[in-house]
Amino acid sequence: MQLTNQMDTPLNYPTVVERYFTKYFRKGVDNEDVCILKHSNRICVVTLASNHPALKEGPVQKVSFSPQGKDFHLDNKIHGKKKAGAAKVSPSTVICSVTSGSGKEYLIKCGTRGCIMEMNEHLLTTPTLLNTMRETNGYIAVIYRNPQQEKQSFDSNDLLTEEQYNTLINEDAMKTENNEVSMKTENNEDSIPCDKKMEVT
Repeated sequence: MQLTNQMDTPLNYPTVVERYFTKYFRKGVDNEDVCILKHSNRICVVTLASNHPALKEGPVQKVSFSPQGKDFHLDNKIHGKKKAGAAKVSPSTVICSVTSGSGKEYLIKCGTRGCIMEMNEHLLTTPTLLNTMRETNGYIAVIYRNPQQEKQSFDSNDLLTEEQYNTLINEDAMKTENNEVSMKTENNEDSIPCDKKMEVT
């Protein structure tokens, strides 16, 4: 009887994110999507979705926490059990700007309702953390949802589960591929001389 050495079989342990957080996504215009990692203690970690164009245009050049005059990093003075002084945000609140490798600036919305507990100051000096470690050291902000906010349905109509988001992304990719094939076919037909077209017909 031959026994398989268990040490030869790689063990795929779940990551910290997979073990303790549930992923949600909010779709944006032109794939400017954000990912929200929700913990059972009402803490949410906001970061970019992997499909965000800012991550596809080369290494991120710059992250700013004062894109519209309000600096969430410097102005956030939190104290007390009720998180007094924390900046309140809604899903549409712009919390930072990200300048991609192409030099284009993207305004990043919070994606959920709550109070800002922390902005990741490491992104100010090492913005490429968004490219390499977006779900861990490259997160953007930590948001706290109070009990009253938590009573509201977190999984609302415009928030997608990871499964729903992946399905939507795959469908969009297939549509884009089909459109490219269709355009290529039309261009090839346009390049055929008229006399050749008559011969074909």
